[in-house]
Amino acid sequence: MAIADGRLVGQKTLAESMKLDLHDPREQAIANCFIKRFDKELFRRLLVNWTVAKNHSFSIAEETELQAIFEYLNPSVSGRKANMTHTTVREKVIVAFELCVISSCWN
Repeated sequence: MAIADGRLVGQKTLAESMKLDLHDPREQAIANCFIKRFDKELFRRLLVNWTVAKNHSFSIAEETELQAIFEYLNPSVSGRKANMTHTTVREKVIVAFELCVISSCWN
């Protein structure tokens, strides 16, 4: 699967999928609403939690097929650059672990 412009070749944008005319202010507002509602940090936290809970390799976040599923479910994933590298997943796991260790010290 080839990727161009941050999305799979042949994959439609949010506006194309919803058949929105971005020259129409009302339809542009609809597209903007969908994009704004996407919470990049929540998406990333959910992906890290799933990766750890299911004991997946950190590199699973880079799998083209998984990224295609995310993009299909919400085109804002690539538009907001929410996909992560294995290095980013690893860093987020370390930060979360350190927070757990620190908070357990206070109990």
